[in-house]
Amino acid sequence: ACFSRPPSVVVSCAGITRDEFLLHMSEDDWDRVIAVNLKGIFLVTQAAAQALVSSGCPGSIINISSIVGKVRLSWDEVGNVGQTNYAASKAGVVGLTQTAARELGRHGIRCNSVLPGFIKTPMTQKVPQKVLDKVTGMIPMGHMGDPEDVADVVAFLASEDSGYITGASVEEVFSCNCLKDPGLCSLSHHSAGPPADEDSEFPGYKRGGSVWLRNAEYGRQGCL
Repeated sequence: ACFSRPPSVVVSCAGITRDEFLLHMSEDDWDRVIAVNLKGIFLVTQAAAQALVSSGCPGSIINISSIVGKVRLSWDEVGNVGQTNYAASKAGVVGLTQTAARELGRHGIRCNSVLPGFIKTPMTQKVPQKVLDKVTGMIPMGHMGDPEDVADVVAFLASEDSGYITGASVEEVFSCNCLKDPGLCSLSHHSAGPPADEDSEFPGYKRGGSVWLRNAEYGRQGCL
């Protein structure tokens, strides 16, 4: 990449979804999500780092991950049903950023990631209203986050106020695990769930002992 001058602040945000259960996910859907969400971040981070190092200038690189990509210690707090590709890509962004922080710190380049939770975006607008209402009811602040909330964190990480912070993963999310709730996903250990209705507005629900996932983007359903 060619820059007229080194970029002092770089913010990289890339995210698409191709949701499906692991048993049914196509290799193409896996590759597309990894290519955009992870490789895209890698290419931007690398290009910015090369420009900064060659010029001898310090800088701040901020990569947007997702709370879905966080590696947790408790079994009921890990992953996201139907998003093996998305979760892997966002976890990869965190690992990439932390490693870049170690490699680039001696050049005066800081690298941090932001892990948003439920934020009002075109992606979350595809989630059924019943699910949004349920999630909102579980958020201590009582509402979903706004893009401006994420922007404020990014602005802080870009500024000299965070001049001694690198390799950090800043979570912007409520401290509850909505995806383990029977009304939001159906796993084998759930004894009850939303109505077993094929037209249910919940993205995941039980039906005949199987696990179903409504794909909010494609409007299709998968059965496990």
